[in-house]
Amino acid sequence: MWSGKQLRAGMTVSGLPGYVWAVAPVLLLAAACGSRGPIVDTQNIDQARYKQDLNECQAYAGQVNAGAQAGKGAVGGEQSKDQVVKNCLRGRGYSVLN
Repeated sequence: MWSGKQLRAGMTVSGLPGYVWAVAPVLLLAAACGSRGPIVDTQNIDQARYKQDLNECQAYAGQVNAGAQAGKGAVGGEQSKDQVVKNCLRGRGYSVLN
């Protein structure tokens, strides 16, 4: 709550610099949209084989058409790549949970 004290230049009523309130929503959105990769049930799975398959699927995802990504924006393009990886892993018999 504002106590009636005069604020310094660039400070908000909460005492935080004004730029914090401008940058915080962008950082939160980026964190929420960030790609963490597929969640795979790893029970009875050879980890070395999984890592190899994951790398190959990520390479396929890297081939996602750049023109299609431009139409969807940065977030849409990353979601397309994530979907390619998930579909690829499912096609190789993995149980993808997300």
